[in-house]
Amino acid sequence: MNTEHPSTRPGHRPRRDTAALPNAEPAAQRPVARRPQGADVRVRILGVGSMAVGSVEAMGAHSVGFARGDRVAFPLNREERAVLTAEDEAGGMGSVVVSAERLLGVPRDVGTEQAARLLAPGLVTRVLLRQLRPIRTGDGVRVDLEPGVVRAVVAAWATALGATLDDGSSPVDVILDEESLREAHAIAFRRGHLQVGSADVFAAIRDGVFDDVLDTVATGRQAAA
Repeated sequence: MNTEHPSTRPGHRPRRDTAALPNAEPAAQRPVARRPQGADVRVRILGVGSMAVGSVEAMGAHSVGFARGDRVAFPLNREERAVLTAEDEAGGMGSVVVSAERLLGVPRDVGTEQAARLLAPGLVTRVLLRQLRPIRTGDGVRVDLEPGVVRAVVAAWATALGATLDDGSSPVDVILDEESLREAHAIAFRRGHLQVGSADVFAAIRDGVFDDVLDTVATGRQAAA
């Protein structure tokens, strides 16, 4: 008579008794974003900053302009940013479904972090320096903005346009303050401005205008801590 327990026979792996493990529980799974309909696109999130950046996973039947695998960016409202930032900090971002009208294509030679952190402040800065407070070579510019990425982007682009940042020893021709920044923000994300504006921002990124921005801001945060 064979008294050998079935779980110990050759070729059989002993069944794990999860009831004996005090911390055993089903693996948590994040809900999968719904299938995109109409002109919607499903985007797998790769990074979050002032904008979300991701990769196109699926498209609705009426979406145009994008294909699977394309990297895209889109502006975030306050609620979306809070949710995605929390997921990013928890180490588990998933996919979201957004209208194709909100999406901007991200060139291959622009990094995900660059797009996520620099695109939105770059769009606002473009309006500020080229429309509301046009900068000319040799202008003395005072940047009266709160420290952070936006201020660093404004200062870097103004310098690239030939301005001299105010150090207290030269005349000031242009003052860039919070009020002018709010005016620029109200314009920068309007339909029709995004596509043209993003092309200029990506060109500035490729030209190295903002090469030191993220490093400078990170260093400032470390020093403050």
